[in-house]
Amino acid sequence: MIRMIGGIVVAAASVHAAPDSRLATQDSGLATQENAERLNLALQWFSDADPEIRELGRRELVALGREAVPKLEELLKAKDAYEVYRLLREIETAGPENSELPRFPEGAPTEDAPAPLASAVEKYVFSKMKEVYRLAKAGRYEQAYKLSEALLVLEPRSKYAADIHKYRKYCDNMITQTLLVQTRVTGPAAGAAGAKVELTLRMENVFKKGIEVAFEKGTPEAPAKAFVIVEIACERATPSGLMSRLTRHQEVEIEHDIPIAMGAQWERTFTLDTSLDYADDDDNLRVYTVGAWTPVVKIDNGAWVTRKRIYFEPATFKVVPEKYFYLSEEPLAKLGKAMDSGSVHEVFIAAMLLSEEQKPMGVEMLVAAFEKMDERWRKAPTPEERTRAGDAMAITANVLSVVTGQKLGLEAKRWRAYADELKAEAKPTSRAR
Repeated sequence: MIRMIGGIVVAAASVHAAPDSRLATQDSGLATQENAERLNLALQWFSDADPEIRELGRRELVALGREAVPKLEELLKAKDAYEVYRLLREIETAGPENSELPRFPEGAPTEDAPAPLASAVEKYVFSKMKEVYRLAKAGRYEQAYKLSEALLVLEPRSKYAADIHKYRKYCDNMITQTLLVQTRVTGPAAGAAGAKVELTLRMENVFKKGIEVAFEKGTPEAPAKAFVIVEIACERATPSGLMSRLTRHQEVEIEHDIPIAMGAQWERTFTLDTSLDYADDDDNLRVYTVGAWTPVVKIDNGAWVTRKRIYFEPATFKVVPEKYFYLSEEPLAKLGKAMDSGSVHEVFIAAMLLSEEQKPMGVEMLVAAFEKMDERWRKAPTPEERTRAGDAMAITANVLSVVTGQKLGLEAKRWRAYADELKAEAKPTSRAR
């Protein structure tokens, strides 16, 4: 019991201008100079007139895997070559679990970040990378993409090249999402552990006229499937603050040609089996993040045609052990009851199930209980009572940390400041449901 708690992508080059007709020869951030030389040689073989030499180049490029993708994408933009398109698809489908959905780079330099102690060239790259950050944060994705691409051409060996690649990929995807086709995975807020949860892939046309998304069909002898690769991450959260993570992927087969009228959307529902993750655990809550992407597809909007991947913004939902699933209805009210007379798991799961609208009030309840424990700890007349109060504080701090993502330890003043800030940021019209 825990009574003490109550008592506790159109490729951007296609969007903004005709693509450059040259294939850049600079290193694209490959891990080693040796791999860069292998890549350049493989590209030469792949462009040879002799079919046997071309096949040698194809095999070498497949062996290089994802390291070859940036160069091949540049070549695809330059030549719109069908052979390059097929090779990209072969590399991508060889190891789908290694795909990385584009995200705004964490730990990126803000505009007021101090210049590094480095050469004049690196200081220049750093200053321009801060400008990319400013443009991307302001939603000026096309300009940020152009600038990041220029930096990679000018200084491909910069120590900031890897971060700039991430900006470029993020902005490329956001150009597609905001100007052409908005894609995302949608699903429920919560489900019961072991159940099969229905999720939806959605593509919404945000262009000024109809578009068509087309997958490679292959040949009569070797037909190609059209599919979306769904990437699944399942995190298991415990009241003690321990987190573990499982990842897997599945394919969802879809039609080869998907026309989407202006303002319309395409949807495909698929099922995710939650019994495949932590099947032997009937106590702890799991948090699923489910994103998706396509191998390279052709996107035709009537004005231009481009070939690229499409990334689906992920859906996040929680899976609750069956014996605690009753907490998913009115979790804020259930949180209060659990804090008075429930178990640690009930308090934790109810807190984790709070909606964003309910979170400020739920955090306030937990912080108020934490302050009472802190006072009890300070005034404890015996070592035993001090230990009990300290243990209760540690549990509540762990719950707060997992629920909020804040690591404020056992400092009541810091948790109070955070709770007050959260309430101040809440919309005046917010009401707990």
